[in-house]
Amino acid sequence: MVVPLALIGLLLAPLMRGFDNNLYTQASFILLIDLACKNATLIVEIARQLQSQRMSVTEAAIGFRRYRCRPIIMTSFAFILCILSLFGASGAGTAIQQAIGSVVFLPEVIINAISHTVRIGKLCYDETLGNVAGR
Repeated sequence: MVVPLALIGLLLAPLMRGFDNNLYTQASFILLIDLACKNATLIVEIARQLQSQRMSVTEAAIGFRRYRCRPIIMTSFAFILCILSLFGASGAGTAIQQAIGSVVFLPEVIINAISHTVRIGKLCYDETLGNVAGR
């Protein structure tokens, strides 16, 4: 789920800023996929740990949102604020900094806005569907 969002961002962000697909764009894409997958893995792993404590799927999802979602979102937005300085860079090395900032900033915002909610919803749906099909 997060890799297609990153791919869409990779295709749209450089076009919006007028940059081409170069080495910095591709390296930024690898960074973007890594961060998005790390967050998605943390979300699922924590929800499954809560579920293993005899919580229902819905209770595990709510427990994740209550106790562990804030640190993940704070880390993501700290990264976004750091990238924001590259997005509007000026001076020496401007083209490189803006290329990296352009490719990472917009997709990371989109991934963080959509991914956390959709990932928990999909986890609940998959687990519920698996429990119904397993009976």
